Parts: sequence; structure tokens; C-alpha cells
Amino acid sequence: MEQRIDNAPENYAPTGFYSKPGLSFVLLVLIILTVSGIATYALNEIKSRKSEEIEGTLKTVLSTTHEALTVWADDHIDDLQYWASRPDVGEMVQDLLTVPKKKESLASSTYLRELRRTFQPVLEDHGHLGFYIVCPDYINISSLRDESLGSTNLLAGESDYLERLFKGENVMTTPFKTDVPLPGKGETLSLDEPTMFIGVPVFDAGEKVVAALLIRINPAENFSRIAKLGRIGETGETYIVDRAGLLISESRFDSQLVKAGLINEEERGMLKVSVRDPGVNLIEGGSSLLPREKQPLTFMAKSVTEGNSGANLKGYNDYRGVPVVGVWLWDDLFGLGMTTEIDFNEAFRDYHFTRNILMAVLFFTLLLFLVLYAFIMKSRGEALILKQEAEKLAAETNAANELLEFEVEERRVAQEELLHSQQALKKAQEIARLGTWEYDVVDNKIIWSDEVYRIFGVDIESFENTFEFFIELIHPDDREYVLSEIKASMESKKTFSIDYRIVQPGGDIRYVHEEAKDISDDRGNPLRRIGTVQDITERKEAEKEIESLAKFPSENPFPVMQISSKGKILYANEASRPILNVWGVEEDRLPSAMKTFIAGIYAEGKSWEVDVEQGMQTFSITFIPVNESDYVYAYGLDITARKNAEINLLEAKKTAESATKAKSEFLANMSHEIRTPMTSIIGMAELLSESELTDKEKDYVERLKGSGDALLSII
Repeated sequence: MEQRIDNAPENYAPTGFYSKPGLSFVLLVLIILTVSGIATYALNEIKSRKSEEIEGTLKTVLSTTHEALTVWADDHIDDLQYWASRPDVGEMVQDLLTVPKKKESLASSTYLRELRRTFQPVLEDHGHLGFYIVCPDYINISSLRDESLGSTNLLAGESDYLERLFKGENVMTTPFKTDVPLPGKGETLSLDEPTMFIGVPVFDAGEKVVAALLIRINPAENFSRIAKLGRIGETGETYIVDRAGLLISESRFDSQLVKAGLINEEERGMLKVSVRDPGVNLIEGGSSLLPREKQPLTFMAKSVTEGNSGANLKGYNDYRGVPVVGVWLWDDLFGLGMTTEIDFNEAFRDYHFTRNILMAVLFFTLLLFLVLYAFIMKSRGEALILKQEAEKLAAETNAANELLEFEVEERRVAQEELLHSQQALKKAQEIARLGTWEYDVVDNKIIWSDEVYRIFGVDIESFENTFEFFIELIHPDDREYVLSEIKASMESKKTFSIDYRIVQPGGDIRYVHEEAKDISDDRGNPLRRIGTVQDITERKEAEKEIESLAKFPSENPFPVMQISSKGKILYANEASRPILNVWGVEEDRLPSAMKTFIAGIYAEGKSWEVDVEQGMQTFSITFIPVNESDYVYAYGLDITARKNAEINLLEAKKTAESATKAKSEFLANMSHEIRTPMTSIIGMAELLSESELTDKEKDYVERLKGSGDALLSII
């Protein structure tokens, strides 16, 4: 209903926005649709970027864990190859192969006792559970347990492991149910525990495989421990499955599996749980309509058991029925699949929080528009009617106000977008543990982002934003290195990228990775330096863990080296250093003669032995080419005692030959001196025998002649 105000002109009618309610309603609808569309686009963009971030993180964790497993397996294989290639072990194996393949004969063999005495310390040092030596017909001819001797090795029924070993391949089995009692969860012996083996072939002098050497490993202590390195957040886990989809590493959720009824309280999920989708969330008390063995494999398990690698960020059920996201890969070499998964809700927790906040803001914004629209419609009939002369001024004033409001709104939106971008950047830095900083070279002032303060453990209030304060936070042993690198990068105008340690005010030591770049004036003088710093402590600790798994060669008292086919020293333990000095190695590179020698060994593909003298010691260095890896292994043994024995034997031989020669010369001289007069005596005896003699005289002459002939024949 229109209202009239006293003194209003008779011909007055409302104009502008108030005169067209239909148009204003259409405008309101367009605003609502526009805001909703922008919000939907923003949410989709945020989710897409969050998915890429999660996928990148999961792939990094999976790749790192898989690499750790590969390094662990290769180190064990290298250790076994060393023992299998030792001449004394090879001789004992060859001797043991001649013993009848019966338990009693093998158990009483001295060769068996020598092999046990050789391997017992190795097994104890590395925490292995036992060893087997298997002959070509798959019979155990050596073991720690007499019960295993003379029987078929248990791997004969597990895949094609033994067949591959006797073809000259190295193998690592996947975990399977043990054949002997092993310590369980409560340290009690059980036949339900998992076991696994790593094996290498044993070659004779003709490079023919004559036996296989196997070590028994407890996967719960070693194999699963590597998978545990891939656990992230509250629900993230990395686990391993076999080709049938059976869980062959420890689960992070054993307690949940017990509550869900999938395993007993004293059991592990390892080798007990098949990675199948129950269709319901078992953790929330759900119950599947299908028995476990008829449930389908999870999305991941179906893909990986078909030999595929992939990722799924849309979400799928894991073996608990919990929605997760994950990445996975299949390892053909070891015949296993590996995956890193995290609960969907945890992975997208930040996104859901952002979505809820944005939806709440959108709701209240639309509500405000509706209230404002209702208020405007209500006030439409109550607007003051000004005189015709004031309408033009009012319209101009309104236009100016609208322009001012538009500019104010633009500034507000820009400020909100800037604040949102800053918050998103701050959150991203917190997740990546990556902070940014800027250093004003001229004024000696440093500006840190919030994440840098957290990394260095410094309060904003106590931070003295100077270069000297920053240097004091660097570990004393690393300060000179960091300062020299900063100076070098400023002089070379190149990007600065190093790892170093810091000491937080509380005394904690952290590892950081820093990258920086200079901004200079037209004359090349540095004005500012901007950069990033990232906390890499967990990565460094993981590297130390991996390094500890491969420390056996460094503790070997004899030389152990790894040399590329082009003559570069890839690895050498401390015992190798004197040998490298004899060869004239400089900066881990062999001289040309040794390079040619190594290249010849690698090209020929056969092992080679060389004796090297170092002071009073002599080492026998065995070079073994590894063609598929483009390097040569070199193992050394101290043969000083053997060489000394050979020298003593050679000197004794020379002394004996000298004595024999003197004896021959003496006999030759004596023969000459005796033969001449003896010939005359025999001649005279023959002349006497032809003369007339008595019988007694003839007897004397015959005796004289016979004795002379006998003596002459001896000479």
C-alpha cells in the first residue's frame, strides 16, 4: 500500500529501486546464485588441491618405505652372498654333499659341526632364527636343528623359491606360517607365528649351483618394522599383502580387529586377516551379511594383486570397513604388494572444516540479504517524498553513496581474500613443516613466518630479528659450514641449498633443510635474501634407521668394497682404506690401470682373485661382478699366515735341492776315483784266473773278481 506524506506534490510517484519490486527480486536471486556458484567452485578447487597434496604425501611415504624394504633385503642378500662365497664355507658344503642324506649320518658329520660353528655367531649378531643348506634335490643337509636334517625343505611346497635358487637367483620369501614353534605376542612359543626366509645359491669353482643357503627371519621383528616406518598421523598405516590379498605385515589396528572378532586377543592380524571389504564399518559395530571368505577384496587389494600400482583419493573401504584413501604398488621382484592408507575423515579433516565454515558464512550472508530485502520492501511505502527540486540532488547523493559503498565492499572482499590466502599459506606451511623468511641485507633485519618460529622453537616476543641471533641458533659444529655456504652462494649468485642442525632454546636438536636466493640491485649488490626452511628431522631419523639396517659391511674386519664398472669407489669400509692407498685411489677414483682391470672383470662377468701386500700383511681380494647392477663387489681376506707358510716351504725346498746337488756331485767324484783302480783290480783277477792255481787260490781269485764286479755295479 502506498502512503502519502503531507506537502508531497500531487503528481509524485516513487522512482528508482523502490518503484520496481520485481526487478529487485530478480537481482536478489542473481546475487544468491552468483555467491552460491562462487562458493561451490571454491570448495571444489580446495578439495582438488587437498587431494593432490594428500596423494603426494602418501606416495612419498609409500616410496620411502618401499625403498627401505628393498635396501633391507639387498643388505641381507649381500651378507649371505659373502658367506656363501667364502672358500671355507664352500669347501664344507662340498664335503657335506658327499655325506649320505640321512639324518643320523648328517648329524654326526664333522662338516655339519663346522658349519654350525661358523654360522652361529652370525645368526646371533643379526637376530636371525636359523639357517638351512639345501642340496639340489631339496633335502636339508645342514641346519641348527637335527630334526630338520635329511628331510625335504619346507620351501619345496612354497611357490617356486627353491627352483629359482638353483637357477642362480637370490630370493626373499613372503611371510608364511611357521613350521617350528616361535615366540608369539606373550613371548610364548607358538606354531601360529609367521616366518620368512632369504636365500642365495652356493656355487662351486666352476660357477655351478651346488646348494642353497637360507636364513630364517622373524618378520614380526624385521619385515613389519620397516612397514611401521610408513605410519603417519592418527590412522595412517603402510602394510604389505601377498598375491592372494592376505595381510603379511603387522596391522596398526590389531586391537580393533580383536573387537571386530577378526582375530583373537593373543593373535596378530598378520597372516590372519585377508584384505577384504566387509561392506559395513566393523569398528562402529557393523556386521557383514557375508562370511569373511566370500567378501570381495578391497578396491586396493583387487588392483594390487593383479600386479597394478595406483591411487584412490575418492575413498574406499579397507579391511575394517572404514572409508580410507590410499596409494599402492606391486613389487614383481619380491612378489608382494605394498600400500599406504589413511582414514578418509582424517585425510580431509581440514577440507571439511573449511567447507563447514564457508557454508556457514554463505548461509548467514544469504540470510542477511533476505532480511535486507524484506526491510527494503517494507520501507518502500515509507520512503520520504521530497520535493521535485530535491530529487535530482538525492539521486546524485545516492549514486555517490553507492559508488563509495561499492569501493568499500571491493576493499573488504580484497582484504578477506588476502586474509584467506594468508591463512591457507600458513596452514600449508604447518602441514609441510616449511616456513618462509626474508633478510634485509642493508638493515640486517630478518622476518620469519609463524612456521619458522615453531621450527626454531623461538617465541615472537623473544626473537631478535638480526642475522647474529639466527647464527646463534645453529648447532656449534655446523656454524662454520653454514657461514661458508652462505658466503659462497652470495659470491656465485647461485641458489643456496643445504642441510644443517639447529639447537632450540630448550636444548632440542633438529635437522633443517634451507634454500635461499638473493635479490640484487642493478649493479649486482645484494639487497634482500628470501628463502624457505623445512624441518627434516623425521627424514634424517628414518635415514639413520635405514643406515643401521645396512651397517654390517662397515663392521667387517676385512676389506669390503663396492666399485662401479667405470672405476668409482661407491662404498668402502674402514678395513679397505690401506688397500685403496696401495692402489693409489684419489677422490674415490681408481687409477687408469685398475680401472681397466675392473672394466675387464665386469665385461667378462666372472669373479677374479688378486693378492695385495700392505706392510707386513697380505690380502686376497676377490672381485665379483654384479652385471644387472653395474658394479663389482670386492671382498678381502687376510692370507698373511698362508703366504708366510708358502715362503718357508719354498726356502725348505731350495735347501733340500742344494743338499741333493752336493750329494750327487760327491757320488760322481767318488765313482770316478774308485772305478779306475777297481777296473785294474778286476783285470788282474781275470789274468790270475787263467794261470795255473790251486783250488784254494782259484777260490780267492773268484771272490776277488766277484766283489770287484759287485762294487763296480754299485758305483
